[in-house]
Amino acid sequence: KQYRRSELEMMLARHPNECMRCEVSGQCKLQDMVQEERLEEKWPKIERGHGTSEDHGGEHALVDHSSPAISRDMSKCVECGLCVDACGEQGQKLNVIGFGERGFGTLPITVFDQPLKETGCISCGQCTLRCPVGALTERPDWQRILDVLDSRRRT
Repeated sequence: KQYRRSELEMMLARHPNECMRCEVSGQCKLQDMVQEERLEEKWPKIERGHGTSEDHGGEHALVDHSSPAISRDMSKCVECGLCVDACGEQGQKLNVIGFGERGFGTLPITVFDQPLKETGCISCGQCTLRCPVGALTERPDWQRILDVLDSRRRT
């Protein structure tokens, strides 16, 4: 039980505290475990990676909205590997997502760390279904619909 608490605390140290704005709030497995263990944030936050796919230089991009169907925010990732399995040999066999780096810097990244739209991703959504914390989510079209409605153009 103590080991589980320690692991959860380490995950929280690398996970952003933005649960209220997260797409999977209320359906997040990490959120459930934290509530079950009644943890409080007491570890200092540990920064990871580097911004968006357009501005990374040497470090892995954490945020990628290049795909029309899938959004990636790897700052939320807990390195469970479920997305890697869903895209790899146990799933779609596309291997678009795989682990990069080793040890503390381990992170699921795309092939050659490219934006998702520049890979062989077919936007099947299997990785988004398996992700327990909202690091990979389906892109909702509601914002685009609101933009069209606000423009008052006929299409």
